[in-house]
Amino acid sequence: MTNDIELLPEEDPEAYKTLHIILKSPSSSFSQSVYSVPFNGKLIPNRDYPYEGLSMMIGSENWHILDGVALGSKGDLIPEKVIASHERILYLYRMMGGWLEAEYRLSERGDLVIDLRSEERITMEPLFDIRHMYDRSRPHDHHVITLDRGFITEKDGVEVFFLSDGLIGFEEKNDTTGWYYKLGSGDLWEGGFLGEERELFIPAVLELEPPCRVLISRDENPDVKLRVFDRGLTPEDRSLLSFGIFWDGVLHFAAGDFWFRTVWFRDEFEGLLWNMERLIELGKMDNIREIIFHTFSHMKEGRLPNRVREYGGELDFNASDTLLLGYLVSERFLDLAGWKDYELMSMLLEKACESISFFMDADPDLVGGGPLLHPSGLLAVVSYHSWIDSIIDGWPSRLPDEWRGRCEFNKPRFFLPEINAQWIRMLLSCMRMTEALGEDNNFEGLFERAKRS
Repeated sequence: MTNDIELLPEEDPEAYKTLHIILKSPSSSFSQSVYSVPFNGKLIPNRDYPYEGLSMMIGSENWHILDGVALGSKGDLIPEKVIASHERILYLYRMMGGWLEAEYRLSERGDLVIDLRSEERITMEPLFDIRHMYDRSRPHDHHVITLDRGFITEKDGVEVFFLSDGLIGFEEKNDTTGWYYKLGSGDLWEGGFLGEERELFIPAVLELEPPCRVLISRDENPDVKLRVFDRGLTPEDRSLLSFGIFWDGVLHFAAGDFWFRTVWFRDEFEGLLWNMERLIELGKMDNIREIIFHTFSHMKEGRLPNRVREYGGELDFNASDTLLLGYLVSERFLDLAGWKDYELMSMLLEKACESISFFMDADPDLVGGGPLLHPSGLLAVVSYHSWIDSIIDGWPSRLPDEWRGRCEFNKPRFFLPEINAQWIRMLLSCMRMTEALGEDNNFEGLFERAKRS
């Protein structure tokens, strides 16, 4: 089944409607526009956000690596069309005496692979901006080390290899250039989107003899095994399998990108609830089971983490529903995989008892504290420790403005309906597990109290 689509290399008059293409792997992401713009006598696919280009996961952090690559050849290049799929982006340019083709792909490990085809020599000018995705750009902090097949660009201890088997000329530049990103970080004002300008680093200009391959990697031995999908997969299945992030050695089905590329466990569990049956059909049963064990191994004071922080990989525990969703996901997994996974059920029941013990002893006056188990059997939680978690002008969006100054919104004193609905479902799932294991049902009394309330 072919997955290619053909696109016109045009910019929409309303910039936010211009098409962009994203290639994804658990270790990296590559994104740019279908529209190419002039740069130093060459053409380069546009980036309208400072988060586009090539980004790579370094540990648990998302790092921006390469902003883009400008290409030139004999005479002017004229964009003809773009062919895109989940696996590649192919730019076709007309030129004097023929064509120039630039095909971008990700490898299995997440390296960027660029295959160049033309009847004429090609000049290439890469633009680098190595930084943590949230940091400012510091082009003058980049350093270049030349190699036989290319060069290394280094900044903040991050080395990036830029290598080609077609290199015939190399001119080191160590220059900078400004770039204006029309859509910035997506902030919309009355006059339109608030753009951003950054300064980028130009390490060198390369001359290449095509056909050739360019490899951008954090390893001196880049991965050349291209990321491919089974030909029989539908576009929807390919999209589903494109998402994911390796965290702590485990592939988590997290769907974020750009400035949102980290694991949010609540969102991951919601995604698993909706997509689990299809993921199992696609061979991901063991992966889902590993995610459940891995997430529950990070339980703290009865709660599961809400997310992995963007810096340093520490965990936030500022949500009450991650734990509850974890049990709904586990129950769904057992429904599909069979109620014979005694190791999983034993772990979940042990963790449930641990959580209930913490909830019984929770401090109602602790700012940002965990759930409090009320005598009614229901859970009282912090007002924003649910999926409705936005705080605007220092006040939770879900609470009436007239309550300002009359309640302590940041303490576990709120009986949220969605939290307690999931809590009752969690208790019911624990009852099902005790039955499957042939153990005493220690959850029924609490379940009945909560249900009556």
